[in-house]
Amino acid sequence: MSTTMNINKSILVILVLTLSIYQVRAQEILTIDRAIQIALENNFDIQVAKKSNEINQNNIYVGNAGLLPRVSVNASHSESNNTNQLNFAPPDQDDIDASGVGSDASAASIDLAYTLFDGLGNVYQYRKLKSLGDGSEVQTKIAVENTLTQTVASYLEVARLSEAYSISVETTDISKDRYERAKTRYEYGNALKIDLLTAEVDLNSDSVSLSQAELNLRNGKRNLNLLLARDPGIDYEVDLDIEINENMILDEVMEKAKANNSSLLLSQTDLSTAELDMKIARSSQMPRLTLNGSYGYNRTSSDVGFILSQSNLGFNAGLGLSMDIFDGNRKRKTIQNSKIAFETYETRMDQTEMQVEKNVMNAYDVYQNSLYLLEVEQRNLATSQLNFDRNQEAYNLGQVTNTQLRDAQLNLAQARTRINNLSFTAKLALVELLRLSGDLVTDY
Repeated sequence: MSTTMNINKSILVILVLTLSIYQVRAQEILTIDRAIQIALENNFDIQVAKKSNEINQNNIYVGNAGLLPRVSVNASHSESNNTNQLNFAPPDQDDIDASGVGSDASAASIDLAYTLFDGLGNVYQYRKLKSLGDGSEVQTKIAVENTLTQTVASYLEVARLSEAYSISVETTDISKDRYERAKTRYEYGNALKIDLLTAEVDLNSDSVSLSQAELNLRNGKRNLNLLLARDPGIDYEVDLDIEINENMILDEVMEKAKANNSSLLLSQTDLSTAELDMKIARSSQMPRLTLNGSYGYNRTSSDVGFILSQSNLGFNAGLGLSMDIFDGNRKRKTIQNSKIAFETYETRMDQTEMQVEKNVMNAYDVYQNSLYLLEVEQRNLATSQLNFDRNQEAYNLGQVTNTQLRDAQLNLAQARTRINNLSFTAKLALVELLRLSGDLVTDY
């Protein structure tokens, strides 16, 4: 018995020292606002989304839609050495038969090409680029929203695990005190060995739970550090006093969601893009009018012939008109497919609207139900605390058994755990409502 008690005491000393070291190392107080700020600045997914959006925004310019002329410079030079045979029709003209005849040609020009009219296809193309840019902005916002949702959820999880750890510490302290009392009573002959063994078993069980709670907390902190793109080994404390907004109104949230929800906004930009694709396809059936112009210099020379050299310098301009009469029905099929795609996006738009409404209702129900259960559990916690206090006082006076005190202890710990979990659930539901309503991210 003495050996068992000494081993158990050593375990307790090591556990207390470990927890003390852990608390000393925890120095940084990480607020939820600071966590969000760090995520916005450092998170890898956000950085990638921003870079992708930057590329898409760079593609929005009139030249990419064919609304600017194309100007090019061309130059060439060639030389040749051939055998030439020239036979002339007039009888008085001698034929020429020469080898090693050299000739050369040089040319340089500045050319311009511009589409004057293509059925407004280039105008619609530019509008499509802007629509794609709007969609890219929304996609970036969605990426930021998802990351911030994960960050806040991870932060709240660390807060939940911190509170669970605190509950486990207090539970273990109570069990330790009960064990020490049972040990003292047993040594003085005022308690049975079974009481001491029961207290020891309970203490060991709580110590194991405490060790697991500490491990869960460390893992939770590392998960949050990863989202913040910083060293996973950084230790910190989080703010446990995060208030829950209890004034959310379903109609107001739903109204905001229909106006600002990112998924809906993305569906709207997709629908606008599909409509422009349909207009671009129809414009391809219109005639195409182009303007071409050039200013250039050409020179040719040869060792034989009537004209030994020739050069010209000047400006050329012209208009071109083209229109397909028949192209194998490719344009017609493109128009049909673009119309089908537009109708598909209309259907997806309706689906997204219903999905958002459903998600808002679900999140709001979870939010309201959690608030109700929290209110109930707060009353239950007060009762559990009072019951434990009275049982502990009676236990100290020898009026209740180990089992009765243990039941009261577990009831108190379970009540605190339920409140901790419900608070976490309510806060997550609130974050989801903010995300769905478009209020989670206003600027990034």
